[in-house]
Amino acid sequence: MKATKLILIVAFLSFAAMGFSKEDVKSGPLTITISLEKAVENPRLVSLMYQQLDSRVVLNQNPGELPRIITAKVKTRLAVYVIFGTLDAWKEFFKKQLSANPKM
Repeated sequence: MKATKLILIVAFLSFAAMGFSKEDVKSGPLTITISLEKAVENPRLVSLMYQQLDSRVVLNQNPGELPRIITAKVKTRLAVYVIFGTLDAWKEFFKKQLSANPKM
């Protein structure tokens, strides 16, 4: 009887260990959520934002129709940045681009 209990306990523990040993690794790029204020501190990310984001989508909308927080996704080879900020912050961000490069 003691041997049966021992075998059952060992079997239970081994099945539990097998269940926990399965590693849940997310496939695909890493998702990083960051504020617009923090994103502008990274020059490479700012460059990617200007390349991938269309300022007309943000600047040509009526403020009453938009949510208070606007998010945008910027993709890199290793990660996807989800950048969030207020409408005024996004307008200021894109105005910096337009003033730096007036031909756009």
